[in-house]
Amino acid sequence: MNIFYFYDCPIASAKAQPDKMLVKMPLETAQMLCTAHRELDGDEYADKVGLYKKAYWNHPCTVWARAGVINYVWLYKHFLALGEEYKYRYGREHGSITKLKNALEPHPDNIDPNPKMTPVAQAMPDKYKRLYDPIQAYRDYCINEKHYAKWERGRDKPAWWVK
Repeated sequence: MNIFYFYDCPIASAKAQPDKMLVKMPLETAQMLCTAHRELDGDEYADKVGLYKKAYWNHPCTVWARAGVINYVWLYKHFLALGEEYKYRYGREHGSITKLKNALEPHPDNIDPNPKMTPVAQAMPDKYKRLYDPIQAYRDYCINEKHYAKWERGRDKPAWWVK
């Protein structure tokens, strides 16, 4: 469970995902968004529209997703962008996008309306965390820990990926 926050832009962050990571990230992102709805608004709406069950509700990234409306909106845009990127690289729509893109569009009713995004959670070993620079933290973490990372399906590796 993570949000690979490589850029402030949710679309650029999706495009920077390595191929293997891109396969699982739409599902993980959908789980965070579904959990936000269930935690904040209960199960009635969630069950009615077929949202996934709660998952990892106390994980730092899942908590971040429901901490404010701007966080939720950023993550929803990232979810859609991950879906577009998946379709671009793999030639079909990801199942989580097919099932949930419309149901997750409205943010939870009971979410904090704070108009500012809170600092994104950094779910990684402490040695990579940077208090004021989550972008560099996630880049460093992936460069050093995600040795399987490859971009072989129509995208070049990001310019910041130096090994």
